[in-house]
Amino acid sequence: MSSALLANTYYLSPSGDDANSGLSISSAWKTIQKLNTINLLPDDSVLFEGGSSFTGNIYLDVNDAGTPMQPVFIGSYGNGRATIFGGNSIGILAYNCAGLHISNLQITGGGATTDTTSGIGFYMDAQADLSFIQIDSCDISGFGDYGIELAAVNTNFGYVDVNVNYVNSFSNGNGGMISYGFHDVINNKNFHIAHCSFHDNKGRADVTNIHTGNGIVLSGVENAVIEYCDAYNNGELNTNPSGGPVGIWFYLVKNGTIQFCESHHNNTASIDGGGFDIDGGSQDCIIQYCYSHDNAGPGYLMAEYGAGIAYTGNTIRYNISQNDARKGFTGAITFWGVDNSHRINQSQVYNNTVFLDSINTSGGTPAAVRLIGGNFSGVKLANNIFYTSGVNMLNADVAVDSAALHFLANDYYATNGQPAFLWGSNTYNSLAAWKADASTQERRGTFQYGIEGDPLLTSPGGAGTVGIGQLQQLSDYLSAYRLRQSSPALDAGIDMNLNFGSSIGTRDLFGNAPYYGPSQDIGAHECNACYSILPLQIIQLHARKQDNGVKITWRVSDQSLVESYILEASNNGIDFSKMRTVKANIQVQEYTVYDGSYFARQRFYRLQLIQRNGAHIYSRIVIVDKDAQPGFDLRFSAIGPSIIFNSDVQRPVLLHLYNPEGSLVLSGMHLATQGESRYNLNLHLPAGVYILSARDSQGVSRTLRVVIK
Repeated sequence: MSSALLANTYYLSPSGDDANSGLSISSAWKTIQKLNTINLLPDDSVLFEGGSSFTGNIYLDVNDAGTPMQPVFIGSYGNGRATIFGGNSIGILAYNCAGLHISNLQITGGGATTDTTSGIGFYMDAQADLSFIQIDSCDISGFGDYGIELAAVNTNFGYVDVNVNYVNSFSNGNGGMISYGFHDVINNKNFHIAHCSFHDNKGRADVTNIHTGNGIVLSGVENAVIEYCDAYNNGELNTNPSGGPVGIWFYLVKNGTIQFCESHHNNTASIDGGGFDIDGGSQDCIIQYCYSHDNAGPGYLMAEYGAGIAYTGNTIRYNISQNDARKGFTGAITFWGVDNSHRINQSQVYNNTVFLDSINTSGGTPAAVRLIGGNFSGVKLANNIFYTSGVNMLNADVAVDSAALHFLANDYYATNGQPAFLWGSNTYNSLAAWKADASTQERRGTFQYGIEGDPLLTSPGGAGTVGIGQLQQLSDYLSAYRLRQSSPALDAGIDMNLNFGSSIGTRDLFGNAPYYGPSQDIGAHECNACYSILPLQIIQLHARKQDNGVKITWRVSDQSLVESYILEASNNGIDFSKMRTVKANIQVQEYTVYDGSYFARQRFYRLQLIQRNGAHIYSRIVIVDKDAQPGFDLRFSAIGPSIIFNSDVQRPVLLHLYNPEGSLVLSGMHLATQGESRYNLNLHLPAGVYILSARDSQGVSRTLRVVIK
């Protein structure tokens, strides 16, 4: 007999009775205390009645562990989410166990200033790796520590395969989410955090020995991805004088990527309070395609505090910073190494665009670039646009040689015509005057680099807040930082791959190829035929498992100027390669390609559309998860408006609709019949882009972008 046939589903309801069996809705238990008396086995489920509140603390240990293929599921049933109210203690504690899937719950503490625990806490000191944790579609708030905490201590082992998706972690004390290992050990592996919001985690004024008020900070992880997340309004109560919070950051992470994220209006009562950070002991990490704005501290920080692992091989590229560094004398891009033994080594910051003005600054004068000390080695700062108005261009404590940190092929533009370079004890008001003193900067051999021209950005300073619901279209909301056709930044950069062997990725911030023409452009926008209007709309790109492969389909309208479609695939969501070129056919509206080479756990697809004049555009990226069941598909119809389901069997599906700010605006249940069925969105919603999350009782989930006009 298979273990799946032995699995139990336990129900809890305020109208239940702990003397019941708990094995059906009609015989539900009443309390969490009863739940804590049993051992949960692989494939078991625990379901709390939706819309109801349960007071108590869920305790899980090694006797409650599932497996990666048969996890223990904890969630809600009926209408809406159940609330787990932890009081002044932890919401869910999992000690030395994994194989757990926590979904569709509201987990609430007694308040950030009175509670001292985390909302969901995973702690281990086991002598073997613990595999598979999934947390999704949860709201977590009111805890003094973190909304989610994963800690591996007193062991060299850790958590493997952790997925956190569509989580809203807010109003907690120390922060929205954290992971860490044992001292300088990188214990954990394979973390994926996506479509999450970490906001209003204000910090703890009563705690001065650690940084508090972070959005999300991952530490002690090898192979980590944070994408399509936002962090805002965090950190304002941090009073630690030697360390402050950041919206989204890494330390002691190896092979980590932060991409397509927004971090803004983060604050501090002491130091830091920035947007993004690759911090101490990190190796081979990347921040790319992100948007930082209106933060008290740096938009992008490279810092080494004194970790026991060398800081090396890190990259910040294709990002926007708008009006960061609002507090003190920090920089939109900042570098700091604590001493000569703990330096920023062999790292690169290239093809970013910084806009910085003097409005709403506090207690000092910010700079586009800030060098704190001179503990650097082999750092490249190249192909960046620094656009300033009434603030410093550069603030460097000491004059550094290009062997330590090399400025190369950047555009320095001050609206008053006098960029301020603070270089050690001297100040210069032109690029030429600074270069005369900094004799190795903006030079390579006999070649001179660097320009002072207006980069002719479309609307500098004109980007606003994007919001969690639109991060998959982030570049559309950052068009203010596209280059105009006559920009002096065009082809004025240095070829990072040719000169430094840099892997410049497969795209710029706006989806263009990262190299077009004689050389790279300066800034986050590589302007390759970008002035043509592409009269073509992708209606839908879709991928789903079929047999032993993946079926990819796309529908398009007006193809009169289209030459071809290039379907690209990736196993990590970053490095895409061409899978198939399909010639455009005006007689065809839907195209289908079958991918039989699907071996990775996840497979990512995107479509590149090539016009007859050479212009091109990328579609959104779609993801297929190897472990997911085929289950059901869904699409949006403007008629109604409504969601159309296509299911292999009849199944109840729980729906959550999130607005552009990430707030839940709809929660409901739909009985998807076999074949096609329709769910009408009978709401008077403001126009905008929404995200629909749909999940059935087996944990199969789908997400859909919904555009209300």
